Amino acid sequence: MLAMMGLVAQADERSSHRDSANKAAAAVQDSRQNPSSNGSDSQEAYKVEREALREALAQELSKFGSRPSKDDVRRVVEDFQSQHEDAMAEQQAAAQELARDGLHEGRLEELSDFRNERSKAHDERRDQRRRYHEQLQEANSQEARDGLRDFFREDQRSQHDEIKSALKSLLREVRGGASTGNRRIDAP
Repeated sequence: MLAMMGLVAQADERSSHRDSANKAAAAVQDSRQNPSSNGSDSQEAYKVEREALREALAQELSKFGSRPSKDDVRRVVEDFQSQHEDAMAEQQAAAQELARDGLHEGRLEELSDFRNERSKAHDERRDQRRRYHEQLQEANSQEARDGLRDFFREDQRSQHDEIKSALKSLLREVRGGASTGNRRIDAP
């Protein structure tokens, strides 16, 4: 009877949510063990080029002694910028690229898959609540309503526990076992 009501969630759907959380946790662990070195090479090259430009500008400014005037400094800086315009534009582009890579480097595809799976699960639970309320309105007797209510609560409680355990394992993996002080998540 309850299976015909459409409230019974499929076990394979729940296991797919749990599997996506496990994949995300494994991906985080792999990324910690094998960090990519591509970004660090380009960052080192950026720092070397930036230092070379700074040293060249400092050398130009040192020609005026220890206390140059503001006009002298402004003129030297403007001349330096016009002479090294291409190199400075390359530095600016490299800095923007490094910043963009830094933003997306920590985002793993598996984590976004997990977020998508969690969003789908949320939508499914919303649909289940909607169907539950429709069935409650259609129920003719108090006993039928009580049965629907008990079944729905138990089903939602079990789904919540599964999602909570998957999220806890993922957060433990992402944090690397570090405690955050949040007792709800840190508890085993």
